[in-house]
Amino acid sequence: MSTRSLVAEIQLKAPNWTAEGTPSILQLLQRAQDYLFSQASRFSLYRDPLTGDFPYLATTANQREYTMANINMTIESQVRSLRIYDVSEVFADFQTVSDYSLNTINGVGAIAGQIVSYNFIPYPALEATACRIVLTDDPGTTSTKYQLKMMIEPLRLTSLSIPLMVSRNYESVLMEGVLGYIENTDYGRSDRQKRFEEVLAPQFWSDGATRNMPRRVSRTGRRKF
Repeated sequence: MSTRSLVAEIQLKAPNWTAEGTPSILQLLQRAQDYLFSQASRFSLYRDPLTGDFPYLATTANQREYTMANINMTIESQVRSLRIYDVSEVFADFQTVSDYSLNTINGVGAIAGQIVSYNFIPYPALEATACRIVLTDDPGTTSTKYQLKMMIEPLRLTSLSIPLMVSRNYESVLMEGVLGYIENTDYGRSDRQKRFEEVLAPQFWSDGATRNMPRRVSRTGRRKF
């Protein structure tokens, strides 16, 4: 279903609300979609289209802060620029980490074939500020070691012609979220909004966590000798 069609369907249930403007159904649809993309899942995590893997971070020795650049993604046959909303993990494959690093960085080791996670401080994107991270250790100079689990920010729904970024299976979830926000605005409370945020959205994230999500690992502490 297109954005225009979904907004029209919602408007049938909330005839006092306009499709566009301030406030509008389109604005609340943006809010609901942003909420669904606010947690790391296969729906929100960006993967390099050439490798199918999480992208690498090019680092420079003694530089700990890095700003996330926009990424290009083909959506409905059109290449579109998307912001990175947040970074949920910085990690390296066990095979690329030296024994010395395993014994010194964060006191965390890993079993062969798994990954090592690194401590960092995330700063999610704001309205006019890009997402950035600060690594707590000197990363050195490399472009083939650190990988990022970056969460994309959905397309800004500035008009009814901008496509949604959820499949048809979850359009009803968006509708429930919008109607919940409308009820809360009109009446000061909404069980519908509560159900969207506490039941439907977590189910969306759960669906995204259980399918096509490699590198799900368990970590082990450093051995004591």
